[in-house]
Amino acid sequence: MTAEKKLWLIEGIPGSGKSTAARKLGLDGEEFARMEAREAFNGRYAPEELMTLMEARWRGFAQRMTGRHIFECAFMQNPVGELMLFDDLPEEEIRKMQLRLAGCLAGCDVKLGYLRVPSVRATLESARAERVDDKGNPVWAEGVSQIIAQSPYGRAHGLSGWEGMVRFYETRQALELRLVRAMPFPTVIADASDHERAQRELAAFFGEA
Repeated sequence: MTAEKKLWLIEGIPGSGKSTAARKLGLDGEEFARMEAREAFNGRYAPEELMTLMEARWRGFAQRMTGRHIFECAFMQNPVGELMLFDDLPEEEIRKMQLRLAGCLAGCDVKLGYLRVPSVRATLESARAERVDDKGNPVWAEGVSQIIAQSPYGRAHGLSGWEGMVRFYETRQALELRLVRAMPFPTVIADASDHERAQRELAAFFGEA
């Protein structure tokens, strides 16, 4: 392992404070945009095809990276959300695939901080109130709830509207917390009920306090 290959990952559901924490620690926006891989999601690839693509991206990044990089959501939120919503994979299969991505980072000094919210509903309500258009319409919540309802997972589990969105994120946070504990590198789960305190905890964990 080399100290010149530091990768700090920040994860959590929408509204947990990932973006704020990442920006304060020094989010690598350009590299993050490459690794976020949005064009690969929303059911465009079968699970194994998606993982092959994601493994190639993470392995390539691990080989070329130098210095310190900070990402939010690219490592866990995006692939887990995809494998849940559009492939409706069982937890064990998602865990195996997430560990495959972790394996691509061998040789890097990786740490992952997860922002756990005590109330998924309250967190989403705050995000819904903040993420509006210029007329005050909750476009973010409406768009996400529609994606969830129309996904194979949403249809299989009878999720619709606001309540379906809350149920999905409650399930996703519980799953991600179990995945965090299974990762082969140092992790911390911070209580995001107090954003400033959680950010200080992450800074201390990553060695920036």
